[in-house]
Amino acid sequence: MRRGGKRRQLKIPPQLAYAGCCEAGKTDSNVRERAGTKFRIRWQRQRVTLHGSDHVLYLKHNRNAQAIASLKGEAVSIQNDIARLIEELNASIQQADSFIKQMQ
Repeated sequence: MRRGGKRRQLKIPPQLAYAGCCEAGKTDSNVRERAGTKFRIRWQRQRVTLHGSDHVLYLKHNRNAQAIASLKGEAVSIQNDIARLIEELNASIQQADSFIKQMQ
């Protein structure tokens, strides 16, 4: 502060000046520590989120692969059923033809 052209200096006892310096240092280290903790938490959360989304994606692909495999199995089963049905129809047609020939 200036009064009348003279600069006034505050007289702070050395013990208080040193204590204030240490308190400022503690505050700075606390701020740095908290910032580091926030960063680690954010990083871990992102890592867990990415791992979780990778796991969900894996499960989706796995379920889709299982569904496709079961559909392929169903397609084969349906093709076998159709082939059997066609054979039965042909046998029925032959029996009907032989019956008609007997009637004539």
